[in-house]
Amino acid sequence: MPVQERMKRGNLWFLGVCDELYRKIKLWDAFYWTGGDVHSTRQWLNPLNAQIEPKPTKMAHYIPFREIELDHLIRILEALRPNTPILEEWGKIRKLWKYGKSVQGYVYHKSYWSRVPLPQGIHKVLIIVFYEEHVKELIAILEEARTGQKSAALEAAVEKAKQAGKELLEE
Repeated sequence: MPVQERMKRGNLWFLGVCDELYRKIKLWDAFYWTGGDVHSTRQWLNPLNAQIEPKPTKMAHYIPFREIELDHLIRILEALRPNTPILEEWGKIRKLWKYGKSVQGYVYHKSYWSRVPLPQGIHKVLIIVFYEEHVKELIAILEEARTGQKSAALEAAVEKAKQAGKELLEE
């Protein structure tokens, strides 16, 4: 099917670039607690020794993105989640792409990315800091764009948060 016809029908998912973006976000989610650096902590009472310890709440990840991947992500967010904090946040990240560190070759040799061959194109590494729940929300948005169906469990959680007066990405 020609690209123009797909655009008329309102398809959000483009094979290739969107698939690579989805794979990167899924990998980020899979290694959220083990592959990143601790960014934020909170105090936690360890029940085993009754000591207050720092517990990680947010992790910072070094992720190699192509410019076109970020453009497609923002386009998907504009279509599915207009006027939300997650769209604003990724818009800011997109503007910072030009200042990222360029990746030499097709492998980024840091943490879990060293085992993943990157697709062709110019990759720049950005330090991304999100809560784990927001990464899962991003995956749900991409799955909705890919399949055209919303996750019922996710919708229930978002509705519950809105009733409590919270927005997505609100701390």
